[in-house]
Amino acid sequence: MRFKPYHRLFAEAIQIEIPGTGKFDAYPNRDSVGYRETYGLQDIKTMIRGTLRAEHFCKAWNLFVQLGLTDDTYRINCSEMTYADVLNSFLPGNGALHDRLIAFAGTNQQDAAEMVWWTGIGEKITVGLASASPAAILEKLLTEKWKLQNHDKDMIVMQHIFKYQLNGKKYLLTSSLINKGIDTHYTAMARTVGLPLAMLTDSFMRGEIKSLGVQIPIHPQIYLPILKKLASAGIRFDEHVSLLS
Repeated sequence: MRFKPYHRLFAEAIQIEIPGTGKFDAYPNRDSVGYRETYGLQDIKTMIRGTLRAEHFCKAWNLFVQLGLTDDTYRINCSEMTYADVLNSFLPGNGALHDRLIAFAGTNQQDAAEMVWWTGIGEKITVGLASASPAAILEKLLTEKWKLQNHDKDMIVMQHIFKYQLNGKKYLLTSSLINKGIDTHYTAMARTVGLPLAMLTDSFMRGEIKSLGVQIPIHPQIYLPILKKLASAGIRFDEHVSLLS
């Protein structure tokens, strides 16, 4: 078993390329080991559950971590502070905020510093919270900055990677899901979360699913018909198998 502490999490993100979509940052997401039993994979040696983000996201988020702006363990009085005041409180040295942020990030991370600056963390806009943790202040800023605008569309990306051996040969199976939102109402997030539940409810009411009680969708009689229905709605996984040796 291996552990990756939070202060290293984003600094050690890896890059994954999904055909037809591009490159993404990937980092571990909480405990992966417990999922082996859930999926009946107790004998596998390695299992990693992770999160994908847009390329270079992790470099910028790691800068927030190093600044201390993701800390949720204490609160500060920010009733009269602007976001620029908050950033100033966490940056060493004196002088222009932008220059100090660049210097803090280092010569090899200037692009990450510019991404952090883009969030508005250096603007003289009042935070609007009486008392909050650095993480809560950052959350408030990003909630507004990342809000979907009328011209925006979201995108869901998921990839499963399996390495296995069969009849003495090693294979790599890659299963990828890419789904883009239609508009700000029918988002990819809303469709991929809402449609499976609606389809499952419909199937249960029609008597197509016989299981009773609280179930998780790991049984073929549950997920196979739902995956088929999702495919008809344009939500599907594309699979590719290649021979490793």
